[in-house]
Amino acid sequence: MRIVSFGKSVGGGMHEENEDVILVDDKVRLFAVADGVTTPSGGKKAAEKATRYLKLFFKKDLKGLVEKANEKILEEMNEDPVGYTTLTVAHIKNNVLQTANIGDSSVFLIRDDKISLITASDRLAGTHALVQVIEQKYIKVDFHEEKLNKGSYIILATDGITDVLSKEEIFSAVKSLKEPEKIVDFLIEKAVERPKVYEDDKTVIVICMSD
Repeated sequence: MRIVSFGKSVGGGMHEENEDVILVDDKVRLFAVADGVTTPSGGKKAAEKATRYLKLFFKKDLKGLVEKANEKILEEMNEDPVGYTTLTVAHIKNNVLQTANIGDSSVFLIRDDKISLITASDRLAGTHALVQVIEQKYIKVDFHEEKLNKGSYIILATDGITDVLSKEEIFSAVKSLKEPEKIVDFLIEKAVERPKVYEDDKTVIVICMSD
């Protein structure tokens, strides 16, 4: 099966810069969203480094990749300090979806006309506080594998999307719009329009499995 993908990130109104970073690489089928943590400073830089090291160290499998990127960032902290970031990664290997996650960004899988959230959140229950981020010495990566078939969709989204749009709304957009670029634009537009307390950055990647 071939893939069709599209990713986009727009800044929220409460940051000096967009602290979300995306990685879209159709050639090696590697995709990621990193959501830099605003406080303390340096989250954007952490997100940029994390996604860069994913691509640098990737070797056909996600197992150990997030840990390797984290280790590299920690090694460089004295010479090149950064803040914290979440990191959510997807790789399609022989029609199997691998996901690895630290933080609170999400991966949804639409398969056989059903949508499932396949990543776990590292938020402290009932709050927005993160208990795990990149740039901590010890991390436990949430890793999953799922089989894919023709017509499957994979959606990666930061909390600027998932805090204001429901899983059902995401599913409805995919079913009605079909094309990844149209889905991404629609979800970001709806998230921007939706009333909210915090104007967070908004990032979505949509991947479609086709013939």
